[in-house]
Amino acid sequence: MRSTSLTVMAFCAFSVSAMNCDLTPANWKNITFINSPEANLHSFLTYSAKNSESLELVMSDSSISDTDKQTLKNSIAQYQNYTKQKYFHPLFNNNDFGLMTDGFNQGKPLAEVKTTSLSKSYFASVGLYKEHIWPRHCQQNQQWRVNLQSKLTHYGEGVYQRLSDLLLGELVSAPTHFVYAHARPFTREGAFTSARSFVTHINSFQPNYRDWYALELLFHELSHVPFFNNERLKNSIEQAFVDQGIAEHGRIWHPILFYTVGEVTRQAIVKENPDYRPYANEKHLYQGRWDYLAELERYWLPYINGQVSFGEALDNLAKAIKQRA
Repeated sequence: MRSTSLTVMAFCAFSVSAMNCDLTPANWKNITFINSPEANLHSFLTYSAKNSESLELVMSDSSISDTDKQTLKNSIAQYQNYTKQKYFHPLFNNNDFGLMTDGFNQGKPLAEVKTTSLSKSYFASVGLYKEHIWPRHCQQNQQWRVNLQSKLTHYGEGVYQRLSDLLLGELVSAPTHFVYAHARPFTREGAFTSARSFVTHINSFQPNYRDWYALELLFHELSHVPFFNNERLKNSIEQAFVDQGIAEHGRIWHPILFYTVGEVTRQAIVKENPDYRPYANEKHLYQGRWDYLAELERYWLPYINGQVSFGEALDNLAKAIKQRA
């Protein structure tokens, strides 16, 4: 089955009449979930610029006039000027695209967006997007959030506290960390986080980010912040591998992040879901440059289980990787 057919099936799974769409931000601890048509349009245009096949469903919609379809195509063409640039990233670009994204991240009114060719193309599509496309995207985002919040109610506090302890400080240290749900991803990745702006974007469209994985991967994204902003955590990991003469393995911080969050989530939900496999295990991420699973299970798991200290676990992990290197 072609990928576009899968897109159509998932897109149509949310009927416009299935549920009322609430745009009110939802809060859990100091995390605020945002369902925004303005931010979602930016995401939709970005994704469509990177994957033209995603437009086939929209272009086959007879309720959208040919004029509006051409407007969408023109907007996407403007976005392609940025998405095709080398090293493109939806958050970390010092250009007109990055400034627009940053404006959405900070919740600035659209009137404050700088007038450029990109912003003009964006504004040209706002009305037709809200009328024809947003209702289904909105419901999809809301369904994702409702399902996630039910899991946060039962397991969120326990996972949050354990990760705060293991990662040597409050998991979310900012007064507010914004989480935007998008019915289209910015990039091929399902989610990404800015540790500077304290904002996360998660793709509600991608099956890998739904159900129980929505819980694990929300906490995965939140955990990016301490791995960048907590100097003790970040420096300790790097120094442990420098001390063993294998500084090139200092990038193990991301596998450590995946393993820690995945295992803490698994332990939290094991009674309700005894067969749960953490995301990185299920997706076979521990291979190639990330081939650390055996060492993490032998030397990092005891730290998660409270059997050794943080420093001892890091030292054992670094020594083991040096021996096999």
